[in-house]
Amino acid sequence: MVGNYKFMESNMKVGVFIIGGDYPLGSSALRKRMMHYGLKMHGIKTELLHFFPAMSIEDIKKSEDFVHFFLKPKQKKITTENKIQRSLFSIILRLKGIFRVIRWMKHYEISFVLITGGFLEGMLLSRYCKKNKVKFFVERCDENRRKFLKIKSVKDYFAIIYEELFDKYIIKKCDRLFVVSKYLEDKYRNMHSKLSIIRATPSFVDLPAFDSCSNRKLLDFLTQEQKRIIENDKLNIVFCGSYIFHNGINFFLESASELKEKHTFQIIFIIFKGHIKLLYQKIDKLALNKHFLLIENVMSDNIPAIYKKSDILVLPEMGIEVANAGFPGKVAEYLASGKAIISTDFSNLTDYLQHDYNAMMSDSGDKETYISNLNYLLEDSSLRERIGKTARNTAETHFSLKKGIQYLVDSIYMK
Repeated sequence: MVGNYKFMESNMKVGVFIIGGDYPLGSSALRKRMMHYGLKMHGIKTELLHFFPAMSIEDIKKSEDFVHFFLKPKQKKITTENKIQRSLFSIILRLKGIFRVIRWMKHYEISFVLITGGFLEGMLLSRYCKKNKVKFFVERCDENRRKFLKIKSVKDYFAIIYEELFDKYIIKKCDRLFVVSKYLEDKYRNMHSKLSIIRATPSFVDLPAFDSCSNRKLLDFLTQEQKRIIENDKLNIVFCGSYIFHNGINFFLESASELKEKHTFQIIFIIFKGHIKLLYQKIDKLALNKHFLLIENVMSDNIPAIYKKSDILVLPEMGIEVANAGFPGKVAEYLASGKAIISTDFSNLTDYLQHDYNAMMSDSGDKETYISNLNYLLEDSSLRERIGKTARNTAETHFSLKKGIQYLVDSIYMK
């Protein structure tokens, strides 16, 4: 609900995740949702408080009852392309949302607050936590990617400064900082040597729920034509994510174009945000039109059903600096799908992925080896099956929700 927010019993102790962005789509939204369910397994109640303007009334209707939206949806129709357009005015709206969030929290005994960024929001929430003796947690899952843009606008510079102020002045006030990569751990240890920093499980998957979602009918959320293309006799190569930083995705597309005359395959992109016009221009340039299907804005609970129809899953980097900062949130679900993964070596992937064991790996920028790996996967079904099986085992060992959330449970109860 928006405006007349949902309230619970006032004597209930609850932890809150402060979220923004494009909920309920995207890896960040999925991560917070997984955290909620994981803590629930341990008897810890949490609510997700969304302080950005909601994307649409439809998104609110699709969201769970533990998600609270504090600002009305944007009036214009939101597309995959214009989700990436943010105005400076959004800062004012976000502050309005945070004031409403704090007003909501005053009705409850809050056990902890977890935020992921934002200087002014962080300042207000850290003061609230200090005044009310509430644990103040911060999670950093990535760098501010705008830093790596070759051409920056005024909005980009403002966003960079805004997050750098958060890094310098807000993070040092938190009780505990969670990070998902060695890059981020090293960065913040250098900035705040006395801070309690925990290397968090970088990606989660609720395996029983994932398996259940895998069995959903495609026609429940796709068109008849999309279903027909996915279920044809071609091998399906699937990528799920955004198309904002294009390096790794274009690297894959260029590699796939080298093999389009040799193999019969279909490239399926599940995109929730990005430069769609540029993507189609790239597809046209590589003459991949007959091999390409774009599906936009699929709810995360429906994506496993598409993975189930895939043969190969693509895990692309976004550029060396950007890619090494965070950790791709889709890894857990990719592995859980039991399908063959192709990737380059970036971030901390090699902590979990091994070449020719649970993925086909190559060095960053080594197109010759990458094309060779893709060719092996396209021509050898037994290789795909073997790698997919060990990938599933990796998901069960390293990324299961029940095991992976333990670090957060320990932190909540830690003195």
